[in-house]
Amino acid sequence: MLADSSISEAAKLLGLNRTTLYSRMEALHKHKAKLTDSRVHNN
Repeated sequence: MLADSSISEAAKLLGLNRTTLYSRMEALHKHKAKLTDSRVHNN
């Protein structure tokens, strides 16, 4: 994972709180995993 300073920099550039960015990254990760899982089971 990226260093906390990189996450902080990215959050600052996006105008987000660092914890909000972490939450959104986690949500995206879960969404991608769900999509990947559904593709595997549908083939």
